Amino acid sequence: MSVKVKQDGIPDDITIDILDPSKPEGEVLLVRCMPRQPGRLEIRNQPLRVREIWSLKRRDRTFGFKINAALTGRNGVVLAAAEVLLFYDPDGSGQLTVQ
Repeated sequence: MSVKVKQDGIPDDITIDILDPSKPEGEVLLVRCMPRQPGRLEIRNQPLRVREIWSLKRRDRTFGFKINAALTGRNGVVLAAAEVLLFYDPDGSGQLTVQ
């Protein structure tokens, strides 16, 4: 499904394609700063289940992806948590791949 975005501050030529994930189960490497512990990072592989992928386009060229996912345990059971991931597509290939 492709939708046109109409919102203040967003150019009229932005479109969003809502995609179904071909393989919803996966993992993502999350890196975050620890609250109240300056200089400390937490790095972990987080299992997740992708719910929805948005392909963001301008002038028919993909420039990014937004992924809505539920966090899961190692056994695949969905936890009471979600993650929104944003990826920039600098070469405009339209391919969401890990290199």
